[in-house]
Amino acid sequence: MVFTDIDGTLTDIITGQYELSKGLIQELKQNNIPVVFCSAKTLAEQEKIRQDMGLRQPFIIENGGAVIIPEDYFSHSSLLLVKKYKKIGNYIIIELGKP
Repeated sequence: MVFTDIDGTLTDIITGQYELSKGLIQELKQNNIPVVFCSAKTLAEQEKIRQDMGLRQPFIIENGGAVIIPEDYFSHSSLLLVKKYKKIGNYIIIELGKP
């Protein structure tokens, strides 16, 4: 499993482009190595990049403010361990930060 930031790690810090990283992400996917984004970016910002790269793993948004889990990623019985979460669209949101 690979945990990675996005800005300046997968993307060019100046242009924000991530074309050069797509090959590496595809290689990790082909080897069944999950890639988990852990970034300051919001759900919407990460969602676009994840879709472009074909990722479906959970991801961490807003500097650890929440964990986002695609609804069909784990069995629902796994969520019994989590006392408080909400659902937005096709995602289960576990908020960790306080406003």
